[in-house]
Amino acid sequence: MKNMKLMLPVILGLTATNAIAADDVKLRLIGTADVHGYISDFDYYANQKSKKYGLVGLVAEIEKYRSEAKNAVLADAGDLLSGNPHGDYLAKTTSVENDTRAPIMCAVNSLNYDVAVPGNHEFDNGLEYLNFNYDKGNFPTILSNVYHAGTKNPYFKPYVIIPKTVVSETGESYTLNIGYIGITPVQTMDLNKKWLEGKIDIVDPLPEAIWWTMEARDKGADIVIALSHSGLKDDEYIEGMEDMTWHLAHEAGVDAILFGHTHKVFPSKKYAKTKNVDLEKGTVHGVPASQAGKWGDHLSVIDLDLTYDNGWTVKGGTGYAVPSSEIAETPQQLAKINQCIEADHAKIVAEFDKTVGKTDTDLSNDFNLLANDTVYQIVGDSQLAYAKNHIETDLPILTSAPVAVHRNDPMHFVSIAKGDVNMRDVGAMVYSSTLAAKEISGAEIKEWLEISASMYAEPDADYEAIIKPDHLTFLYYTIPNLEYKIDLTKPSTHNSFGFKVDDGEGRVQDIRYQGKLIQDDDRFVIIASSYNPFFAKKMKAGEAFIDIGNPNARDVLKDYMAGTFGAPETKVKNSWSLVLDENKSYTYTVKNNAEALPAFKSFSGFDIALESQSGSKNVYRIK
Repeated sequence: MKNMKLMLPVILGLTATNAIAADDVKLRLIGTADVHGYISDFDYYANQKSKKYGLVGLVAEIEKYRSEAKNAVLADAGDLLSGNPHGDYLAKTTSVENDTRAPIMCAVNSLNYDVAVPGNHEFDNGLEYLNFNYDKGNFPTILSNVYHAGTKNPYFKPYVIIPKTVVSETGESYTLNIGYIGITPVQTMDLNKKWLEGKIDIVDPLPEAIWWTMEARDKGADIVIALSHSGLKDDEYIEGMEDMTWHLAHEAGVDAILFGHTHKVFPSKKYAKTKNVDLEKGTVHGVPASQAGKWGDHLSVIDLDLTYDNGWTVKGGTGYAVPSSEIAETPQQLAKINQCIEADHAKIVAEFDKTVGKTDTDLSNDFNLLANDTVYQIVGDSQLAYAKNHIETDLPILTSAPVAVHRNDPMHFVSIAKGDVNMRDVGAMVYSSTLAAKEISGAEIKEWLEISASMYAEPDADYEAIIKPDHLTFLYYTIPNLEYKIDLTKPSTHNSFGFKVDDGEGRVQDIRYQGKLIQDDDRFVIIASSYNPFFAKKMKAGEAFIDIGNPNARDVLKDYMAGTFGAPETKVKNSWSLVLDENKSYTYTVKNNAEALPAFKSFSGFDIALESQSGSKNVYRIK
């Protein structure tokens, strides 16, 4: 039943009133995605207002695009609850038995959403917390690929049909039965195993989307809209692939897709090389689609053209994204959202001001994609200390740390003076994620590093940037207690998601542990975020992991800096380095502190100079 792959035709519904022949109706779909708890425009890490963040910055756009359309609906495509200090703080301090606060639901209720789908991060704090929040939403919650464990009994509504009175271009009124399906990634199950195992099953979304789309149409849906918490990749389909919206558009028979998960904007130039995509029309395989970016920085809009003629026909449509900066919010619009967080804002600021430990050195990460730095080092040291206190093994223990920064976001660069450290500092240095540990071989260590090495430009790249322009830099994981070289004259063997793309020798060379060359059959234990691509592959394959108690990376760093595992001593090692093509020069574009350049040159040995500056954007030339 769930292995069907077919292109479904639009099945015409018959529900309408005052029917006349061939009447045109325009329907506008408005969507948000990956808000991640960014309700307000306050940056808790920088302790100041920000123009970049917050659902509050979309209120004017939502109201404008809804009011100028005769017929409009508003939906969310997932990851509402957590991912910023406000959301994470509430997840840890809210009592679901006694607490009636659900600020994000207060915010979306004030905007009158019609429907929502939970994303993968909704499950990060367990089903009870997810249900506590979504139960307060004045709209249905749907997911088509989540079932009670061991059954085919859906945990959420797998689809809904919401009748909507629509007005045609001639002024006639009709009832349009809008069906909605929703999906979330299979990987959610692996990453939140401690909360979900034995309670629910999250299964391959594509066959479920096909099945429930058919079911919705059979039950009277005139059109079907997909809310897809899954990215857009035109890779060959494999069961359980994480980013499968491209295949969803091709095979599920839906009429439009609002999607999210990868924090990108669609349509945009980032998808210029994606097959069967029309960026001008905003379609994928001819299906109108839109992705709303992240943290409230964009709004999704899809305009569908329908015809009623004794039944409904979808004639076409366009998808586009609107930046949150398009319209300034009025004080009344700001108040609509800000009133939802007033009770918590001062508490969170006070919590972030608390001193939690000390650092024995200045901490910064201005050139964190080019060499090791103090932030990598102290985060890695904290994880290593935790592992040594929680794992009984005679094997060497390695630690891997991700960058806690997007290279073009100045708000994420860290500069912490030697001395006291507060919770704001801890949150800025490392993502909130559960740590995991696993025994791995020397050959797997090379694979791990090759996955990360795919971030750098290929030898035949037709651009000068040393970092691939479309790379998700948060997938870059160093291993600071190894020594190794990354040779940029060699092509990548893996992509950033861990899939092999070339059979060559690879880019990572001379991998050593304490000076000794690592052999393929050497054995180690490694601790890192459970979100890294190597662990994600192994979890999906059902391989064994070491029980370390599901610690959060931020809690581990906080405890380390508080001296829980002994007084921290940070000694940055230039442990990994880049081998550059002698016949090329590279550019490194980043919004960092250019005054850190002399110290970085001395530490790394790079022949690097500041080439140009524009605002906070710095372009460096590396020879």
